[in-house]
Amino acid sequence: MKTIPVILCGGSGTRLWPASRSSRPKQFLDLVSDLSLFQETVRRVAPLADGGRLVVVAGLGHRPYVEAQLAALEVDAELILEPVGRDSAPAMAAAALWIERTDPGAVAVFVASDHYVPDPAAFRRVIGEAVAAASPGRIVTLGITPAGPSSAYGYIQPAAPGLSPVARFVEKPDRAAAERYLADGFLWNSGNFVAPVGTLLAELGRFAPEVVAAVAAALPQAESGKAHALGPAFASAPKISIDYAVMEKSDKVWVLPAAFEWSDLGAWDAVAVTGGGARGLWVAEASDGCLVRAAPGMAVATAGVSNLAIIAEPDAVLVCELNSAQAVKGLVEELGRRGWSGQAPAAGGAASLADLSRISCDG
Repeated sequence: MKTIPVILCGGSGTRLWPASRSSRPKQFLDLVSDLSLFQETVRRVAPLADGGRLVVVAGLGHRPYVEAQLAALEVDAELILEPVGRDSAPAMAAAALWIERTDPGAVAVFVASDHYVPDPAAFRRVIGEAVAAASPGRIVTLGITPAGPSSAYGYIQPAAPGLSPVARFVEKPDRAAAERYLADGFLWNSGNFVAPVGTLLAELGRFAPEVVAAVAAALPQAESGKAHALGPAFASAPKISIDYAVMEKSDKVWVLPAAFEWSDLGAWDAVAVTGGGARGLWVAEASDGCLVRAAPGMAVATAGVSNLAIIAEPDAVLVCELNSAQAVKGLVEELGRRGWSGQAPAAGGAASLADLSRISCDG
C-alpha cells in the first residue's frame, strides 16, 4: 500500500504571541532551529512518501509561506488550500478525498506542521509500525509515553499494553488527574493519525456525513498544477476536530505507544525546554533560566531576573513567567476585545492613555 504523508498547517499558535499571529502562525517560525517548524516537519516526513507524493493542507492566506519554505528545501508537494479554517476533520477529509482520486488504496500519515520531534529517524520507525498496523483497515494514532504528568496535553487510555484499541480519549486534565493518568498507563495524545484513506472516509461518512458532503462539494475538479484551492462550499463544513468527529466514536481506532521525544510547543515554556528558542541581541546580568527573543534591530537587557519569557517584536512585547505561559492566550483575547489589531503603529504616532493602559488576564 502506498504511504502518503499529509501535513496539516492549521492553527494560529495563540499562546506563542507576539511572535505567532494569525497571519503568521507558529508553524512558519524558526522556534527551535534555523528552519521553521513546518520545514522541520517536511524534512521529517518526506522520506516516508512512496513515489515522492507529499500533501500539504493550509489556509489560502498562508500559501506564500508554504511555497517559499518548500522551495527553500527544494521539496515538491501538492497543496490543498482552505478558504477558511474549519478545524482538523474537514482538513483531513479534504486530503483523503484528494488522495482517493488517484490512490484509493493509499495509507495517509496525518501529521501536524508545528510539533517538535528532535529524533526524526525514531519518528519514522514508529510510523512504519503504524502503517503496518493500519493497513488492515484501522485508524492508528500515536500515543506518546509521557515524560511526566502534564496538564498541557490530552490523554489516551489504551485498552491493553502495546498496540491496542483505544479505550477512551480524555481532555487536558488538571495536575492531580494527570498524575492519576500517568499511574494508570495513559499516553499523551499526539494528534498524529495513520489510516487507509478509504477507512477514514468511511468513518467520517458514518459519524460526520455533513463534513464529507461539504468538503466533497468544495473539492476542485481540475488537477493541473501543484496548488488546489477548495471552493466556497468548504465554509459550510462544521468546524470540528477529528477527535470529536470520529476518534471518540469509532471502533476502528487503535493506539500505538511511541517513546520518542515530542512536544506540541503549545506555549513559551515548551519552547524554552528545547533549548533552541532564543533569538536576537540579549545582554544579561544575574539572569537565569530565561527565554529571550529580540526582533532584528532590537536589544533586550535584563538584570536580576529568572524564569521569564521575554518576546520582543517591533509592535508588541510579552514578559511573563515561564510557568504562567499558558495565560498568554487570555492576554491575546483581551487585546482583541480592546480593539488591538496586531498591526504595528504608524511611525511617529503618539500613544494615547488608552494605548498605555495595562492589560491583565483577569480584566
